[in-house]
Amino acid sequence: RLLDRLASQGTGPCYVSLDRTGHVALVANYGGGSIASFTLRADGRLDAARTIVQHEGHGADPERQAAPHAHCVVTDPSNTFVIAADLGVDGVLVYPFDARTGVISTKAGRGAATKPGAGPRHLAFHPNGGVLYAVNELDSTLGVYAYNARGGTLDEVQMTPASPGGTVEKNHPADVHVAASGRFLYASNRGDDTIAVFAIDAATGRLTPVEQVSTDGKSPRAFALDPTGTFLVVANQRSDSLVSFRVDASSGRLTPTGSRVELASPVCVRF
Repeated sequence: RLLDRLASQGTGPCYVSLDRTGHVALVANYGGGSIASFTLRADGRLDAARTIVQHEGHGADPERQAAPHAHCVVTDPSNTFVIAADLGVDGVLVYPFDARTGVISTKAGRGAATKPGAGPRHLAFHPNGGVLYAVNELDSTLGVYAYNARGGTLDEVQMTPASPGGTVEKNHPADVHVAASGRFLYASNRGDDTIAVFAIDAATGRLTPVEQVSTDGKSPRAFALDPTGTFLVVANQRSDSLVSFRVDASSGRLTPTGSRVELASPVCVRF
């Protein structure tokens, strides 16, 4: 049931998340290259935007990075910083955040600059709060960063292929999630059309490839682990299907369930 509708304060909104209290909504505007915050009322409706942060700059790719393109925005586990991935400026940007007011500081902290032309797209924190993972769409890599919640700082630990067993030249990873156990990371690859599974080193957060599994479709733009961690559901945007896999808790490996739902151009999955 529709409760409310409000302008996202930028063109091409592509990502929305809630802060750790569930009282602030954060939006990434891909076309406009900005992020915005909105407080939620008790009944779920939205107040006017509390903050609009406009990103500046460009990247190395003249076609995809001529301007900022905010692609993902989340809060850190401490709920004191907002982290945004901007594909257009090759940056993972960190901003101080006041959860009480919903205000994002417009003065960025020390984030992380990726390799030119990497194109950071989506972000996922490890459950321990000390490691941040970023999937890079344009150069098909995964970045591993040590995260310091006191200062909101990022330090690169590893940069590794997002599709280590890939077979196509042009692969564009899209989504990334960490299992609740903290033992495994999953990333979707458009081009290779797979979900890549990685084991996570408990001490450093570094990634080691486990396997890649076909999504039985084209362009797996998004996927999600169910609340029990038993199943993974992937959205194949260009073959119009949702496909599910059973997750092995001990190895992280995926086994197709055989369940398939036809659905026009699915682009996001949420439980």
